[in-house]
Amino acid sequence: MKKSILLLIVLAVALAFAGCEKDLVEEPDSSTELKSGNSGNNKITGVDEYGYNWNAHLFKGSFYNAIVGDNLYASAPWSHTTPYRGIDEDITPPEYSEEPEDMYDLWGMAWWLRHVNLVMKWNESLISKEGVYPANLDDWIGSDGWITFEFSGIDANGKNWSQFQKMVAANHDDMLKKDGEWYPNGVWYNSDDEEIGIFNDWTQLILVQCEKTGEPPFPFSTIPEYNNTERLGFGITKK
Repeated sequence: MKKSILLLIVLAVALAFAGCEKDLVEEPDSSTELKSGNSGNNKITGVDEYGYNWNAHLFKGSFYNAIVGDNLYASAPWSHTTPYRGIDEDITPPEYSEEPEDMYDLWGMAWWLRHVNLVMKWNESLISKEGVYPANLDDWIGSDGWITFEFSGIDANGKNWSQFQKMVAANHDDMLKKDGEWYPNGVWYNSDDEEIGIFNDWTQLILVQCEKTGEPPFPFSTIPEYNNTERLGFGITKK
């Protein structure tokens, strides 16, 4: 989940989100460990206060809570701090301002996107039932790992929007051809030079599906609708 959420939306502190309704939000180093202190040996069950159900491979809640409650950011000072429950003052980052540079701070970005609803689903090959990521995210390559993101919200005109994305693990012989450095784009190809997906900031995962309803705001609007059946099925991605 790390970069798919991070740089997917790193340019996004679009002011359109600031006017969204609060009631839209649904409440809820070997291996990277749980912030709760779990070493990966203890079974985690149920939904935590952020909206994660690691045992069920599911997250449902605010984009803000997805970032703050993600075990991947265990070393961040804001990790597993107060979850968002609709009261802005409870989560406003210290020294927060409306200057554009705050867009590039992950916590500040999460605050801007606090009104965006997010549902994530993944399999055991991506993140374990104990909520533990692999020691090296490159271990996803060649696995049957997959993850889906369902973003939704209300735009500046009061209209509902949604976007669904699916990403699957790349194979060892897949090749990414990308352009640009700051906000790169590109296409994934298999060993037969056939297009299998598009680049979405990860070098281990391939975006194989993107569908939308309504008019998703920036940065979601920068991702084209896409559907490649080569890797669309869940589970094993190899041919």
